[in-house]
Amino acid sequence: MPKSNQTMLKNRPLRHLLPTLVASLGLLASTISHAFPALDLTPETPDIGSAFVSVTYTVNAGIGTLSARGQAQQLTPSAQGGSPNIQNADFFTSFDLNATINNNTQTAAGTLVISGETPADGFTSGTLLTGVLLDFGAGGADPLEFLFDITGGDAAGLFGSTAGVILSFSGFGGDLLSDFSTSFTSVADTFAVQVPAPATLWMIVLGGLAGSMTQRRKTSRFGSTLCNK
Repeated sequence: MPKSNQTMLKNRPLRHLLPTLVASLGLLASTISHAFPALDLTPETPDIGSAFVSVTYTVNAGIGTLSARGQAQQLTPSAQGGSPNIQNADFFTSFDLNATINNNTQTAAGTLVISGETPADGFTSGTLLTGVLLDFGAGGADPLEFLFDITGGDAAGLFGSTAGVILSFSGFGGDLLSDFSTSFTSVADTFAVQVPAPATLWMIVLGGLAGSMTQRRKTSRFGSTLCNK
């Protein structure tokens, strides 16, 4: 056999495998980038609106560090009704969200601190809301979503146990393995999130089990009828 033909035969398996390897690498990158699906949060009240937020996200060895800082501006509605402007709110850091996003283990941790006062509500300690991160969602593009367990602050009683944050115009382009940032152009909504009570959760689970068993019985009867025919 000519030497050129031998070379072609040796290289053929590699050429056949190359498209598969490329596709596999692309799928792996996509899986890592979308390891945090969107939470699909819906803004509700009460709500703290923050603007002039600067976002910085840097990633090293798959671990991302995110910082979002800006000005908390308005509480809607306040304890007394209406939408008062938040007073004594630092322009740069009265909204302060920090998170560590581990793309390798698909876990996230972080904190939220919203500072300022609404004197008409008696909220004058200087801290409106604090929380620790429960969940994080990114999906395929902006915005970024966060779910926090509320740990304190004057407005904690208004918000209940859980707060959601939607960070819009964040600079996120769909890839958590790449750095991104903004400068005073992002906005954040921090709002109460209603978490189902344990009894409600049990009803949902039991309902799902009942539906599954019903479907299984129908399938079993259908199969039995076919066999009898």
